Amino acid sequence: MKKLTLILTVSLLFLAGCMAPGFHMIGMHSSDHETAAVAPIFKEVIYNEYKFSAEFSTDFQTNQSHYSLEIFNLSSEDLVTDAEARFEVLKISEPQETLFAKPLYPDGLKRFSVSRPIESDRQIVGRFLVYAVEGKQLETPLEISFDFDKIHYKHNHVGENGISEWWYIGAAGMAVMMFLWHIF
Repeated sequence: MKKLTLILTVSLLFLAGCMAPGFHMIGMHSSDHETAAVAPIFKEVIYNEYKFSAEFSTDFQTNQSHYSLEIFNLSSEDLVTDAEARFEVLKISEPQETLFAKPLYPDGLKRFSVSRPIESDRQIVGRFLVYAVEGKQLETPLEISFDFDKIHYKHNHVGENGISEWWYIGAAGMAVMMFLWHIF
């Protein structure tokens, strides 16, 4: 039975600490987690013989904001650097307002990319527009967009009451461990 208690003790070390919720409730928590955004959003579109792969940063209000577009030629399996592309950030309003627009050029990694913080208190959309690829004009510009209003921030799976579900699992495990320790 001591082995079972030891196994439970070791397994509980991998769960959230039992003191972390208490620290959170009295204000002794890291503010970094409160605004931690989800991972970057990736979107892919296949059009004719090309695959367009766009990355949208979800941390759009800091200097770490990075947006990139890769274009693959599916027949040759190469990255394409000969393209006419643009990145825009639009404020969704009546009338629609462009907050930022920049033509894109390939970087050293053969991606079309831009890094820029975006400041807005309203709903915004980021989009890549591709007008031509390998010297061929597209009939209509290809648009790959993402509505930044759909980003949900989280705090390490913390529920509405401020306590993570892992805290309850850890507390139950700790109670079982203490019970077994005192019985045996």
